[in-house]
Amino acid sequence: ATVRLGFVADLLSRPVLIGYLAGVAVTMVVGQLSRLTGVPVDGERVPARLWSFASRLGQVRPAPMLLGAAVLAGLYLVSHRWRSAPGPLLAVASATAAVAVFHLERRGVAAIGSLGSGVPKLGLGDLRLDDVRLLGPVAAGIAVVGYTDNMLTARAFSAGPGDEAGGDGVDANTELLALGAA
Repeated sequence: ATVRLGFVADLLSRPVLIGYLAGVAVTMVVGQLSRLTGVPVDGERVPARLWSFASRLGQVRPAPMLLGAAVLAGLYLVSHRWRSAPGPLLAVASATAAVAVFHLERRGVAAIGSLGSGVPKLGLGDLRLDDVRLLGPVAAGIAVVGYTDNMLTARAFSAGPGDEAGGDGVDANTELLALGAA
């Protein structure tokens, strides 16, 4: 916030915001098709993944699809009936319990298995100056993309219905400071 780099956020117009959010939504939905239906999907880009999915529709597995539909229905129900309830947390807990109780991994539902216990140790590992030199520009690019993603999302949520400007109540420098602290 000292250098006032928040001006970068002013370069992001409402059409950029809408296009970005729509692109993210499409990418996320297409990326989850395989997990939601059990159909193996190939391809690096969205059109290739969609074509791969469409050509294999006959391989849909009922268990992952039913679990996914139940989770989505539960999220919808919680968000409309009990607005203050932690819907996503309840969805994850319920899906985890359903997989464990009904042994859904035997029916084609992918499970991650057991997780390691304890807190990982903090440290830099085998960090060398060459690593910093090679990764620095990439890290800077990721930071810019992360910041713009944060700003676009903040502006989308701060915009009221009919607010054409979108997110005028967002202080870009404060957002940058908060993201840096996080």
